[in-house]
Amino acid sequence: MRPRFPRENYLEQIATLNNKRHGADCSRLSAESSWARPEQRLRCTAQGSFEPLQCSDSHCYCLRQDGSLDGRPVPRGAPLQHLKCYEKGRPLIGECMAERLRVAALLRKQAEEGGEPPFRRQVPSCDPDGTYAPRQCADDRCYCVRSNGQPYDKQRYSVLRGSEAAKNMTCNCLRDQELLREAFPAPSMLVADWGSQRCGPDGDYVPMQCPTSWTCRCVDRDGYQDSPDVMTWERSRLPCYRPEYDQYYREEIEASI
Repeated sequence: MRPRFPRENYLEQIATLNNKRHGADCSRLSAESSWARPEQRLRCTAQGSFEPLQCSDSHCYCLRQDGSLDGRPVPRGAPLQHLKCYEKGRPLIGECMAERLRVAALLRKQAEEGGEPPFRRQVPSCDPDGTYAPRQCADDRCYCVRSNGQPYDKQRYSVLRGSEAAKNMTCNCLRDQELLREAFPAPSMLVADWGSQRCGPDGDYVPMQCPTSWTCRCVDRDGYQDSPDVMTWERSRLPCYRPEYDQYYREEIEASI
């Protein structure tokens, strides 16, 4: 049985964090507490460091970047202006976390009142920074979404819920390509090369990539080259080759013949 996340004593949460501080970061600590509900875990920035303002079920408090307590905590419900890290207008939780709490409260209310729920809404999965996790599941499908929760093309990028593909999907390929387009809006070699990589139905990199009409290679789950290049007509020699990958490169394969 997994230990419960500390609900009443915020000092337990701080002590756990301080004991692991050396070589640790917020995102790793948050991942290690995956047995807890997302709203009960440490809040992290998009870069994986600690959000200065943290709240447990009973208290809110400030953290330094090394994870140590910065000032005295205040009871939950007390004015947050007493905390030195408080910033007026800055939301305490991210958009995904807010929706998660809202939907969970509605589902609890419907369960208490009995009867069929008036809507079919899934509780979203959130990343440690409060944005939407890349993989979301609803009904019998799992699909990829952007950090704001907007789904990618569900017709192209979704897999059967409970399948091996659904368990392993990271949506790395789709998310990486979008980050590149945002970081380099003007055409560049980096965007042309990386952005041309093919994404599978699970939103991950197709293990075999053919960046030109005459070369193919294997890539790892992060899209990095994992084998020497081979000529397109010799692609079956690649350790990652599967005949079903050819469908992603029909034009390149035809051009090489």
